[in-house]
Amino acid sequence: MTLAKNVSHPYSLVFALYMAAKLHQFRRETPMALERAEATIILSTEQGCAQFLALGMIERGSALAEQKQGEEGITLIRQGLTAFQATGAELCTTYYLALLAEAYRITGQVEDGLHTFREALELVDKNDERF
Repeated sequence: MTLAKNVSHPYSLVFALYMAAKLHQFRRETPMALERAEATIILSTEQGCAQFLALGMIERGSALAEQKQGEEGITLIRQGLTAFQATGAELCTTYYLALLAEAYRITGQVEDGLHTFREALELVDKNDERF
């Protein structure tokens, strides 16, 4: 992130913020993941980076779900997934669906979580993606 800030290249900073959010999410450092996801959303909006805006929404939604704001998190993850897919991107969708399934688990919506998991498995078969 320091390098991205030093070169004054907004796209690089958006990428660094998103990757930092993802790293904190992997490490279960939810407050930092939320902070970085929100920064990703703000800068992506300012710079018109549709794909990273969508990804920031997904990461923010995941962090909110982890902080027991499950319904808001689910809504944001779903909106982010829709926006991500609208860019034509599909890579890593299985991971984003796993975040959605986890948010459903947190809120006790087991059937929705299982449906989401089946959707991810269909993408595994279609794209031969393993994440």
